Amino acid sequence: MGNSGKKRKGRRHLPKAGSATDLEQMHHQEHREIAHNIGLDTHDRSAGGRTLTYVLVGVALALVVVAVLGFWLFQWA
Repeated sequence: MGNSGKKRKGRRHLPKAGSATDLEQMHHQEHREIAHNIGLDTHDRSAGGRTLTYVLVGVALALVVVAVLGFWLFQWA
């Protein structure tokens, strides 16, 4: 037999505009765009690295603030 059915096997039709399926797809796409803009996109390969970098920088800054406050407080004691 030939390959006549292979071309259409995985093809999906677009949902009718304004239908529940269309609105759900649009809603999902908007959420992905917002997540991508703020760096939380799970489909973006570099997002995990950026998030980890931000967390590590935040922890380092918190340690510096605690160290400076501790030094300042114990200097007066």
